[in-house]
Amino acid sequence: MGNTLTTLLAETRGFSCLYRGGLSNHLPMALTALDRLGVGDDRLAAYAADYGRKLEAPGAREVGLKNAAAAAVATQDVETMLRAGLAELADGVAGSAFHEIIH
Repeated sequence: MGNTLTTLLAETRGFSCLYRGGLSNHLPMALTALDRLGVGDDRLAAYAADYGRKLEAPGAREVGLKNAAAAAVATQDVETMLRAGLAELADGVAGSAFHEIIH
């Protein structure tokens, strides 16, 4: 993964997983796909800027969930964290077709 993609993916964390009343934010997946297709850094940055115009900031609940997940990953490996919380998250994940996990 190149530096531009890494930087852009980090910036996507500032956006909500959802926008405009429930549409899914596909920016991280789109950037990864474009990078793997070999588009240049300038094109990646332009795409991120264009797509980002329609996105929204995350709400307090989403920020809290993201922070809790980051704290859990910092203190334990991802597999342990997922095993501990997966049952609780399953209903929400099914309802959003896994978008929050891959975001």
